[in-house]
Amino acid sequence: MVKLTSFFFLYLFVLSITIGQTKSDKKIISALDDLISEQLNKISPGCAILVSKKGTVFYHKAFGLANLEKHVSTKPDMVFRIGSITKQFTSVAILQLVEQGKLSLADSLQKYITDFPRGDHAITIENLLSHTSGIIDYLSLEINQPNPFRINFSTQDVIDSIKRHPLEFSPGTKFSYSNSNYFLLGRIIEIASGQRYPNYLKQNIFSPLGMVNTYYENQTEIIPKHVIGYEKENNEYRKTDSISMSLFYSAGALLSNTEDLFIWNESLKSNKLLKKATILQAQSPYILNDGTVSEYGFGWFLRNLEGNLTIEHGGSIFGFRSEAIYLPKEDIYITGLFNCRQLNNDEQQLCYDIARIMLGKPLAKEVKLI
Repeated sequence: MVKLTSFFFLYLFVLSITIGQTKSDKKIISALDDLISEQLNKISPGCAILVSKKGTVFYHKAFGLANLEKHVSTKPDMVFRIGSITKQFTSVAILQLVEQGKLSLADSLQKYITDFPRGDHAITIENLLSHTSGIIDYLSLEINQPNPFRINFSTQDVIDSIKRHPLEFSPGTKFSYSNSNYFLLGRIIEIASGQRYPNYLKQNIFSPLGMVNTYYENQTEIIPKHVIGYEKENNEYRKTDSISMSLFYSAGALLSNTEDLFIWNESLKSNKLLKKATILQAQSPYILNDGTVSEYGFGWFLRNLEGNLTIEHGGSIFGFRSEAIYLPKEDIYITGLFNCRQLNNDEQQLCYDIARIMLGKPLAKEVKLI
């Protein structure tokens, strides 16, 4: 009976996407199928792609394999590591606490992490959110231990490592993407809220929104529909190394699927978690001290694709890549999850090409709407 009910709801979900599709929509869907099928082999064993338009799912499919050893096909609802898309959730958690009066964007980092060196420059929460703190990226540091990513470091261990290094520039004078900023924000969330970071997200974001397929990854929890991650070397795939999420924490430790990320983007549009003005600030370019406009807000890049504003972020973590792109004027959202990590940006380019098809723009390698 449970299986029958699940099948029924899946049928209704697919039916809701296909009803009302015009001839033009079907051509676009065919072009997306061709594009993804053509590009996937050089990118990843498998992927899940969701495209929404004006708040309705327009396209939701999976391609390739979730598990090469067992030859398991990828399904659209499967769960992937999302890497740095985690930063959006950390940003919203901080901004919720700002709205609750539990902290301020102008607060100094040292108000919460009291032993962090003060130096000659104040580092604010706003600097951390906008990657303008000048703090070195801890993931770029050499760790003098074998297989460091397998070790369960404490949050304090990582903070102690970060704080030993001088600032690379004066806060607010430059944009420089640093995972340290969002790692520190996770600890600030814990101090200001009195909750562990994973618990805060579950109670204040995931559960209220019904994001039942989004998790803070740990090494013991069984995650349903979890995809296997791979690395590619010399055109051959190998399973990614086992890692601890203690080094990624609030900068990149979340798992999710395309449906939940769609729910997430819709919640931001409808101000379910934050006031409209707060979201607008987070998704606007940060202004540096000299008046220069950064391409980053608080957890989102603000870019331009073929003359269209994009609000976006990607993720790259052991075994996985992720992309999430929102075009606010057209109300088009694209998220792609891939179970392979490579050093190129083919995943991002694929998602940009999906956006171009949705916008009716030409591709570098044309996919014709026959």
